[in-house]
Amino acid sequence: MAVDDTPTGQVEAALDEAGKGQEARRLNDALQILQLVTKSLDALPQDAPGAICETVLSVSSAFAQARAAVAMLVGDSGRLDVVSALGVTDTSALSSPEAQTLLGELCRAGTHAMLQPDELRARWPAAPAWLLDGFSAVPIDSRDSMLGLLLYAGRLAQDSDHQDGPFLSVVGAITGFALGRASAHGARPTTMPDAEPTALQPPEVLERELIERQRSAIDELSTPILQLWDNVIALPIIGVVDSRRSLAIMERLLSEISARPSRYVILDITGVEVVDTKTADHFIKVVKAAELLGARCILTGIRPAVAQTLVDLGIDLSAVHTLRTLQDGLKKCLRAMGQSDMVSKSAARNPLLEAVHARRDAHPDHQALR
Repeated sequence: MAVDDTPTGQVEAALDEAGKGQEARRLNDALQILQLVTKSLDALPQDAPGAICETVLSVSSAFAQARAAVAMLVGDSGRLDVVSALGVTDTSALSSPEAQTLLGELCRAGTHAMLQPDELRARWPAAPAWLLDGFSAVPIDSRDSMLGLLLYAGRLAQDSDHQDGPFLSVVGAITGFALGRASAHGARPTTMPDAEPTALQPPEVLERELIERQRSAIDELSTPILQLWDNVIALPIIGVVDSRRSLAIMERLLSEISARPSRYVILDITGVEVVDTKTADHFIKVVKAAELLGARCILTGIRPAVAQTLVDLGIDLSAVHTLRTLQDGLKKCLRAMGQSDMVSKSAARNPLLEAVHARRDAHPDHQALR
């Protein structure tokens, strides 16, 4: 391929290289922010949906460069209720019928969306001033059930929304995962209704439905699947993996691979403390099943004690590609897809992360936990 040595060509090459460097830094920031979100949520009480949403907003809004951020959850009436807000004091406009119609559509769509000012004014003429510059809408989803919506308004760099889309979608999925965990502890989130509510049911029917919902929530928590990047999904596994659970993991994973393009699957077992011969065999079966559908699997997060156990038992994982961390797995996938320029080491001093840490440390709930 010929190289353009003209001054114009050299300038264009330099600009292109600078752009790749910015994208790489942005990707690295996103990975570190996601780690910070999960660590912050892990320190919160497991039955506090409001605190979960407020923590997510306080950490993610700095990365999204949003002047205001709002978290809304589906209430008992099926409406979206504000449970947390940053950078805005009056959110009453979000309760209007026009707002509920628009936001309900964005929630049911199930995908991250960016409303530009012209489209916003056309669909919601009475939108409040703090939204008039447009906003990003991120559904809070839990196993295809819409629990609510995250709004990031007044973003300073809206042209980067297409790049930040995967990050924001993962934030929504992590929030849904945390709310699902809260539901397993009694704080049941309500899902966005698709039709008119049914008539009241007898107590024994309601009890069976509650047990079924709780069982579904537990199953969901055991097999969360996150879209980390285009063509890259991750399945973090926590706890014991027996035959029943390995079957559920395989069914969910194969369903996700079939439903959306997924060239790479990262199985992260950081949360698995014990691996024996049967558990390792389950992982190998999951990997082989995924590869039959055309997805390459990477196993990450093997603990030192687990690695020692695997060696002592003589378990052969040579057919499975293993890496140390989830971040290493994502980097490997990006390199394999020809996006190696998108990967870079983190800077020694990161102003964005410092700002996020400062905002998190100043949060009242975080100070109370400390």
